[in-house]
Amino acid sequence: SLCEELRSLFQALWSGQSSVVSPNALLQAVWDYIPAFQGYSQQDAQEFLSELLDKVQAELHHLGYINRSQDVVTDTFQGELVSEITCLSCEQKFQTYEPFMDLSLEFPSRYQRKSPNWKIASNVCHITEMLSHFTKSERLDGRIYACDSCNGKRRSNSSAKIYTKIKKQFLLSKLPHVLRLHLKRFRWSKGNHREKIATHVSFDKFLNIQQFCAKSMSSIQSQRVYQLSAIIIHHGKGFGSGHYTAFCWSKEADSWILCNDTNVQQVPMKEVFKSQVYILIFSLLNPSQELPNDIITSTSTTAIPDLAKTYIETTDSSRSTTRDSFTHIPTTSEKNTDPFDLSPPPPPPPPPKTAVKSFPTKTVATQQRKIPCLLYFESPYYTRSKSRRKRRVCVSQTLASKISTS
Repeated sequence: SLCEELRSLFQALWSGQSSVVSPNALLQAVWDYIPAFQGYSQQDAQEFLSELLDKVQAELHHLGYINRSQDVVTDTFQGELVSEITCLSCEQKFQTYEPFMDLSLEFPSRYQRKSPNWKIASNVCHITEMLSHFTKSERLDGRIYACDSCNGKRRSNSSAKIYTKIKKQFLLSKLPHVLRLHLKRFRWSKGNHREKIATHVSFDKFLNIQQFCAKSMSSIQSQRVYQLSAIIIHHGKGFGSGHYTAFCWSKEADSWILCNDTNVQQVPMKEVFKSQVYILIFSLLNPSQELPNDIITSTSTTAIPDLAKTYIETTDSSRSTTRDSFTHIPTTSEKNTDPFDLSPPPPPPPPPKTAVKSFPTKTVATQQRKIPCLLYFESPYYTRSKSRRKRRVCVSQTLASKISTS
């Protein structure tokens, strides 16, 4: 079964008896129980995690290991959202609750605009800004909601329902023990294919989600701070190609571990922060744990880690000089650099200067006036024809003398 193969794989991984573990048995079980993932074509990590948890949960229920009140998958990953609808006519609020296993976060619109130079300050987004975008109050267009309060006040002889304008907002009403955040990095392009949003998303070791919780949340869940446990990175430009790697926090090694197929090694935390994250996994801290003083509580620029702040400040200073410049063609040494390096690009070379030739001016005494001279401007971008070999521009003698002296 799928659960049995998962248990065997985890047992082999934690035993430490082999340097490399082959997941062929689990792969065959996935093909048997999740036919959509059969074959060796590129698959989405978010879709696989969702399908895997659903199949594990269904299999445990079917085998009778757990009942609905003792669901290990639900107890670990499931949270609850409250959808608050406000009628703009009577200001009455209506709430509905719905469970979730993960949160899919969209990029704010200003990070989705295409730019010829993608390494600009607006391409550094903090994870708290994406959560703010997810939980912000949104006004819906048109009269689409049949408000119970407004319809209760209508005349008794009127049978037509009254539809009003509303605003809607999602907030967290129950926190899961393990919070999975999925970033919507792929969008449909005009060519009807899914392209990747390359915006860098900065994050921190701790995440305080107090500002994204509903006021009606139970006081039992006083702890609302998560600690980063793992992230999944997608390498590549498209949805149907690329490569997945992961960074996982190991309590035993007290270090971050890079998992890249057969390459497993310890890495510093700065390598985790500068990666192009696709999925983040956080674990809820125990209320008895002492909280650090540097927990992020806002979405301002001061909340961004030092790595992202340095990137923004450095890029912002060179922004004005590169905005209207020519396209920079990287040299051979620049092409061999790390494709995931977030350092600002080198400044482009200055445009070639226009060559100016000056000729001696001819002065003729005609009623104390000077006749304008001729200057020949030769530009590398100007193609001379046989009929017109030189381009002539007539300027005054005063202007000609200034150009020749400079």
